Amino acid sequence: MLSETDIEALDFVIQEFGSMTQWQLRDYTHKYPEWHQHEGIFNSARKKREAISNEELLSLLDNDPLTVPEEHLKESWLILTGNFD
Repeated sequence: MLSETDIEALDFVIQEFGSMTQWQLRDYTHKYPEWHQHEGIFNSARKKREAISNEELLSLLDNDPLTVPEEHLKESWLILTGNFD
């Protein structure tokens, strides 16, 4: 069973990205630095996927519908890394 916040998150994703084709969605996600850091590996055809750490998922783009306040990003980074110093 999905929680209320799970349903809210899914509704948001459908609203923001549901009208995109697979290629538009691919192009959109490839704007993020998480993809660019592995772009050379992917373009060389040596690999088709690469692990991305949780900490690497804390980047934002300009006009990003997934934007959260910078302070929230900092707190998330501290929680994910356990680096509270």
